[in-house]
Amino acid sequence: MRHKSRILVMVVAMVCAFIALTGVAGAATWRSGDTINIPKGTVIDDDLYVGAGNVTIDGDVTGNVFIGGGNVIVNGNIGKSLFASAGTVIVNGKVGDDIMAAGGQVTFNGPVAKDIVAAGGTIGIGSTVGRDVLVGGGTISLDGIVSRNLLAGTDKINLNGPVAGDFKFSGNNIAFGNKGMIGGNLDYYSDKEIPIASGTVKGKVAFHETVRQAQRQANTGGSAVSAFLFGIFWFVVFLIGRLIVGAFFAGMTPKAAIFTADAIKSRPWASLGIGALVLFLGPTVILVAALTLIGLPAAGIALDLFIGAIYMSMIVTGTYLGRLVLMPMMGREPHPVAAMALGVTTLAIVTSIPFLGWLISFVSVLFGTGALTLGLAALVKAGKNRPAPTA
Repeated sequence: MRHKSRILVMVVAMVCAFIALTGVAGAATWRSGDTINIPKGTVIDDDLYVGAGNVTIDGDVTGNVFIGGGNVIVNGNIGKSLFASAGTVIVNGKVGDDIMAAGGQVTFNGPVAKDIVAAGGTIGIGSTVGRDVLVGGGTISLDGIVSRNLLAGTDKINLNGPVAGDFKFSGNNIAFGNKGMIGGNLDYYSDKEIPIASGTVKGKVAFHETVRQAQRQANTGGSAVSAFLFGIFWFVVFLIGRLIVGAFFAGMTPKAAIFTADAIKSRPWASLGIGALVLFLGPTVILVAALTLIGLPAAGIALDLFIGAIYMSMIVTGTYLGRLVLMPMMGREPHPVAAMALGVTTLAIVTSIPFLGWLISFVSVLFGTGALTLGLAALVKAGKNRPAPTA
């Protein structure tokens, strides 16, 4: 129970840090397109939001950086925190605060002042990390230095660098390199005991045998610790992704974010009803269209829109909840990104509650989908009614 609470505290601390950081982002610099390149020598004295297929940052950013794309390379220095979600993420520059990243291949080479939270297929850490590292993925390699604690969930981890504090691990293979060393305790959960060479762990070594899949089917109790670590891993992955998507939506289209969130307040029953129609009739309409040869292309587009609407619905509902909390506290309209971050994070935590969570998720999707439809329709109508420019 003790190590569970420490994991939860670390994750919640990172999420709170994200909210605090976005809460003060009154202004920001936005970049989007197929390819974005910020050249060396450029200094952006602001927060930076980037969405592109290929992103290369050779310049420096004094604030926070939020990136969503296909391939991301950061060679410049980041003054505050970096949040990235992409197929490939490579960070060679210095990061002044924290890194939260998710991707197929994630690599950190530059120094990081505080924490790293990352999820990916392959993760490589060559950085000197000022505090803790929380990672989950297929294969993890540590060649850098962790100044405090390391927590990892993976099938295999290669430790070629030192960890000053404790190492908590869930997996089946730990490979120690020449410089791999644990300054504190090693606490690991595995199907089998892993051979640990003498002298590589200065503290105590604690092995906890996990229940194999065949046993797990017979024993529904399973390993509570492994299940908890697995749940934390996916919680972080999905939260990072939703926060980054929400940051782009609320930051790059603040009017749309406010319009859609306001629809829940001004027309709650209409939002609920339209959300139910979209949720229940949408799949039927798509299926009927797909059964006709002419309707196949339209069905494909409709399916993409339907899935996108379901995903965005939680962001819309989260933005509404965030504004509902922040407006009385601040006495003014909060920044849409701050409202989104607070609301989406709150929803993610609340919807994780057993039994009650699914009901909250369902209601949030209904309201969010309906409000998204009403809000976008209001924006289109406002655009049509706008007076034509005079010559």
